Amino acid sequence: MKKFIKTLNKETALALAERGFSYLPEKINKNQEIYVFVMTDELFKLINENFTLSDFFEDDVLRFGGAYGC
Repeated sequence: MKKFIKTLNKETALALAERGFSYLPEKINKNQEIYVFVMTDELFKLINENFTLSDFFEDDVLRFGGAYGC
């Protein structure tokens, strides 16, 4: 299992945040923002049961350049 799960969809990120999952916005390509969550079993289960999996991708890298806290 990868360490992070990411989405480009801001509404999806906010919905997960409302359910108690913290995220870190990450900038890619200088102007595209993605939302990074730490992968947990609980988060993975919630995503599988309530969201479209194609809205997410898994990654092992957290990029700090241009990133800011949420």
